[in-house]
Amino acid sequence: MVMLHGLEGSAHSHYIIGLHHAFARLDWSSAVMEFRSCGPEMNRARRLYHSGETSDLDLVVRHFLSRGFEELYLVGFSLGGNVLAKWLGELGPEAPIGVPDIQSPFDIAAIVWNKEDLFPSLIEAPEAVEGLVHKCFRLLTDFLQTFRREIGEVNFCHCPYAWAPPELGCWLSEDEAGSMNVGMFERFCLPTLNALSDTFGGLFMHCCATADHQYGSFGKIRNLRGLNRVFQKPGAKPAIDAFSGRTVLVQAWMDEAALNALLEMAHPDTRFLFNLSVEKPEQAVPLVERLRKRCPRQAANAPREKAVAG
Repeated sequence: MVMLHGLEGSAHSHYIIGLHHAFARLDWSSAVMEFRSCGPEMNRARRLYHSGETSDLDLVVRHFLSRGFEELYLVGFSLGGNVLAKWLGELGPEAPIGVPDIQSPFDIAAIVWNKEDLFPSLIEAPEAVEGLVHKCFRLLTDFLQTFRREIGEVNFCHCPYAWAPPELGCWLSEDEAGSMNVGMFERFCLPTLNALSDTFGGLFMHCCATADHQYGSFGKIRNLRGLNRVFQKPGAKPAIDAFSGRTVLVQAWMDEAALNALLEMAHPDTRFLFNLSVEKPEQAVPLVERLRKRCPRQAANAPREKAVAG
């Protein structure tokens, strides 16, 4: 993780130190790029730093990539965020970094507003919560539209890693759905999820919360193209029953035995997108062939048996 501080900040800024500690707990390597004149050494060059100067950042990023880091993430604060955004725009589709974790408007609001205060406010100050969620919706929409305009047709998908044509919509996480009842979800979350789906042509959603009780509400999201769930008890069957025939179930982090168990529960019109990994490239082809035998593609007028296309 490479951090960019704000105007006249440094590696000793309180927010930078706090993130260092947080990343250390995750066993992540982290570093700070101090802008010219912000570190312990006097800047002796002919230029200083400003929000549009990106050559130093480009040099730092390429240095880390040359050292063999397979994944590199960046976070910028205030002016540092401006520098990061401009650098991404200059690189376009060639940006050699991981894309961010896109959260739903309500999830963003839960980050902005302390959760211990936010959830009581769903009852005590619902209009204030709705106002914040709507502001987060506008911020997220502006970000996604700007990113697509400046970087290109990149379809964010962080959990799990997958790809879909950008015209099918955007990907995001809705992890707070398990923390509220159906009525609250449909008041505070559903309107902006539908607005995002309408704006971008559809929605792919990840939810790792215990949220089976929200499946009926998830079904009210217009053009919900795909859903990734980290299944808790009672397992995958409720999701398969709820979304077969209308939403692709995007699944990952499973071995072949777990995959076969899912296929046994599938309906004729269940669709899966599996994200699987193997230790060696030569193991991939046999795995795909076994899946094809389990999941034959059938013509529209053929007899429908238990089969899954994906």
